[in-house]
This record gives sequence, C-alpha cells and structure tokens, in this order.
Amino acid sequence: MGDEEVIPHSPTVLRRFASFLLLSALLAAGALAQPKLEIVGGESFDFGDIWTSSAKRLLTLKNRGTSKLVISNVSASCGCTGLLMSDDEIPPGKSGTLQITFDASRFSGHVEKNLTFETNDTTHRRVGIKFTATVNKTLEFDPEYFYFSTYPDSLASKDITIKNSSSTPIKILSITPSSNTVSVSSSLSEIPPGEDAELTATLRLKSTGTSSGEVVITTDHPKVPKFTLRFFALVKEKK
Repeated sequence: MGDEEVIPHSPTVLRRFASFLLLSALLAAGALAQPKLEIVGGESFDFGDIWTSSAKRLLTLKNRGTSKLVISNVSASCGCTGLLMSDDEIPPGKSGTLQITFDASRFSGHVEKNLTFETNDTTHRRVGIKFTATVNKTLEFDPEYFYFSTYPDSLASKDITIKNSSSTPIKILSITPSSNTVSVSSSLSEIPPGEDAELTATLRLKSTGTSSGEVVITTDHPKVPKFTLRFFALVKEKK
C-alpha cells in the first residue's frame, strides 16, 4: 500500500472551521438558555375574610430558567385592583414580587377577580391569576375623608356619616386626630346595627397653605378594632 496523501490545512480554513464551531456552540447555548416562570403558591389564591376597606397580597414570581424573565402588560379586570411589579426583569435564579391591592369598599360577600400579565417564557406567554375574597361590612364612611376649604384663623366644620353595616352594635371607644388643629366628635357612642351616626370635625389654621393628617377611631369590634380616616385642608387668603 502506498503512503496516504496528507492534505495540509491552510490557516484560513482552520480559522473558518473554528468560527463555525464557535457559532454552533453559541447557537446551541442560546437554544438551551430559556426563562422559566414559577408562580409560588399557584395561579389562584383567597384573601379570606376581609373586614377593612382594602387588602394586600404579595405574589412571588421566580425565574427557574437560565435566561432573563421579562414581565409585561400587567393588568386587572377591575379598577378595584391595583398592581405593582417590583421589577419587570427577573434574572435567572432570582425572584420578583407582584403586589396586589384589592379595594373592597364597594363590595360585600363573595368576590372573584382576575388579573393577567405576559412573559417571554414560551410555556407561559399569557398568565391569568384569579383571587377570591369574602368582604364583611362593619363601619362605612360617607364620604371617606374630611376635606376643608377655609381661611386663616377661621373655624371650619365638616360632617361624615358613619354607618354600622354589621349585625351587632359597635361602640366607639376613642377618636384621636393626629393634629391638635382638628377636633372630632360622634353623635353616638354606640351605633346599633343598620343605623347611622354623624362624625363632626372642626378645624382652625392660622396661616394659608395645605394641611393633612389622620383621625384614628377605636371600637369594641373584635375584627376591626381601629379605623383610620384622612383629613385634608386648603387654607386660602381672604379676597
């Protein structure tokens, strides 16, 4: 047998072959690198009994994949639900949170709501989350805050109707404003079921500008021992 002919490889051929191998490796790695969404606790949850005007829940979203997870188009089916994403990009192995705030003030009894978002996880392009709640009415306020429009060193007064929507009497134990420029009193110290009382707030400020604060109401209700009302004031110059 004769000697086999050895064909020398030129440097250009070797470089092209190496570039081809590198490109193939990069394409293979890119194909394998994918985000993977995990919703901790699943795609539904229950707030349970809600006794206050709102409730919050933090939903944890984990990226179990090997490339960045992108969250987009977060929306709710109802204006009663507020959504806040901690970050719309989650690195591999990390987690983000979706804060869900439910305004329960307009509801009573069993409630079901939905929210959606999109991701770049090919197995979870569009994600739907459902939550439920049981809203229990206790004290309801109309309006939900005090607003004063007044003049310097003038005494201003505003009323809020407070209704007991529960099935038992509720005693008002204390009413505490955050500022000594405001005083608040109630027409009833104990409100029977289904009945109303009047909260009357008076305010006097010496200078122009804006002011705000809180009024904390404590009760004997075991589920909602404390309510917080806001007050706002605009003090204008006299013309």
